[in-house]
Amino acid sequence: MVTFNAVEVIEHALASILRHRSSAVELVVIDGGSTDGTVDILRRYDAQIDYWKSEPDDGIYDAMNKVLEVANGDWLLFLGADDELLASPDTLLPRLVDAETLYHGNVQIAGSDNFWGGRFSRYRLMQENICHQAILYPRSVYRTRRYDTGCGILADHRYNIEVKGSGVRFVHLDLPVSLYNDRGRSSTGDKAFEAVKLVVIRDSFGCPWYLLKRFRNALVRQLKQIHGAA
Repeated sequence: MVTFNAVEVIEHALASILRHRSSAVELVVIDGGSTDGTVDILRRYDAQIDYWKSEPDDGIYDAMNKVLEVANGDWLLFLGADDELLASPDTLLPRLVDAETLYHGNVQIAGSDNFWGGRFSRYRLMQENICHQAILYPRSVYRTRRYDTGCGILADHRYNIEVKGSGVRFVHLDLPVSLYNDRGRSSTGDKAFEAVKLVVIRDSFGCPWYLLKRFRNALVRQLKQIHGAA
């Protein structure tokens, strides 16, 4: 979990993890130097958190990179301080049978009964991302790759495209993993990632997929112009 000035929500997020507490779960919290009382809550839960640290950072993905350096689990799941863990380790762990596979489930959207997830082909991943609140990254991935902090608040989309392009197998688990707050920053898009997205697709998936994405983008722009003129 990465946090910054989350005093109003973090205790609920922590409780959703700690209710499933077992020797199979390692809880790591990296805080960006909060000044609103978040650190006081972390101190209160010190005995139940395996590792936590509070210091200034360069944003969400810098903090997530710090998690990658200290986590020890066979799989790593990121939650935001305003999210909630729904699936228990007892439900998830028996399904994680291949140590080289990335598993991903579904998320329930906060404030609604809607769920987001499903299978992600290369084509779908070019258009939209998998919520990291539903992804279980194997150690072979998270210990060897870092987030590109120059990709703004969608660095996880680049990360997932590059992981899939490297040949890592993605397996969908048809179950809710977490409650996702879709009102967070990453739900608004980011121009920093859009500026490099085509290059990332070309380098990760190859030229045919890159050309397909360019064609699709051009088609979408044309359809928008037609509808806008109608």
